[in-house]
Amino acid sequence: MKCYEIGTGYTSIPPKISAATETVVYELSCSLQKLGVDVTILDMEDPQRKDCEVPIEEVPFPAWLRNSDVRLGLLHKARRVLYSLSLTQKLQTILKNSKEPVILHFHNQYNQFFFQVLTPHKLRQKAKIVYTNHNGHWSREWTEAEALLRRNYYQEIACMKSADIVFVLNQKMEENLLQNLQMPKERVYRIGNGVNTAIYRPLSHEEKAKLRQKWGLEGYRLMLQVGSVNENKGQRRSLEYLLPQLKADKNLLFGYAGGIVDESYHRDLLALAKQEDVAEQLRYFGIIPPGAELNELYNCAEATLHSSDYEAFSLVWLESMSAAVPLVFCGKSKDLFPSELELVGSQNSAQLRHRVQERFSWDTIAAQYNKVFESMEREC
Repeated sequence: MKCYEIGTGYTSIPPKISAATETVVYELSCSLQKLGVDVTILDMEDPQRKDCEVPIEEVPFPAWLRNSDVRLGLLHKARRVLYSLSLTQKLQTILKNSKEPVILHFHNQYNQFFFQVLTPHKLRQKAKIVYTNHNGHWSREWTEAEALLRRNYYQEIACMKSADIVFVLNQKMEENLLQNLQMPKERVYRIGNGVNTAIYRPLSHEEKAKLRQKWGLEGYRLMLQVGSVNENKGQRRSLEYLLPQLKADKNLLFGYAGGIVDESYHRDLLALAKQEDVAEQLRYFGIIPPGAELNELYNCAEATLHSSDYEAFSLVWLESMSAAVPLVFCGKSKDLFPSELELVGSQNSAQLRHRVQERFSWDTIAAQYNKVFESMEREC
């Protein structure tokens, strides 16, 4: 059964910037292909696309809209809508020309919502609609998140209710869909994210020494945080957690990498560092593309910090563990960590890597997805 993995329109695939969902789409597609699945990625037009192991069909998209806007404002939403409209036309053409049912695997609410609203019912019946929910808000307590979810994510609710299958990334998401949206249990599957263990790996002492020189970290110890700079990711909470250690050891650095989503929040972070006389111990590495360069940075760190208020299934957890770098949790972020990773009580580097190799390589995760896809094919 032909499977189309659908890019979201945020940035092209393979991603050139830190973009979790696009990374998932690409890595999942590569591993599905290795399993023998007939998979194609549908993605925004990009003349400068990176090399890709999986066939890609491009969705026409104006050049002036292709630059990613990490601030997630009105322009970002407009881009999503315009891409979704073009995507819908592309999908309708595919379905009209398809002689067999296909799987359409959506990863973004706008993409699926506009498709299902604008596509005639008879044409939609030629596809099995699959939706993976990457939205961390669904991992929060229902009493805290319900108003926001119903106000801002009503499209996502409609998408999940109309999909043939919905994949969620953690137990709390599953509970919220089953108990609070009354989703049928047979349509909801929980599968976590994966990691490319060939890319995210521990490097030799010699390699690390060269990288510390490259990144200007010789003579320093680095505590690293990876992720968008905003209130939810909590770089300020990480800094507050580290303040006593930073003041006691001037060779200790707090480094962070990711797009600045909230510039005001970032200014507050810098102001706090200056106020506490640790500004010289902050290092902003900018937006690091996923892959070998990001793995370099993990390998320069003594530990990776995690301070999020909410998460669906953080790729940073898996990337750090796969690189054999311990995780440090600040505040309540430890409660977000999925029990199946079984990290607590064991931060031995070899055990960290073995755990993700065993359970969370993309090949393992893709096999779980494919098992569901095969059951859908048998029903056709």
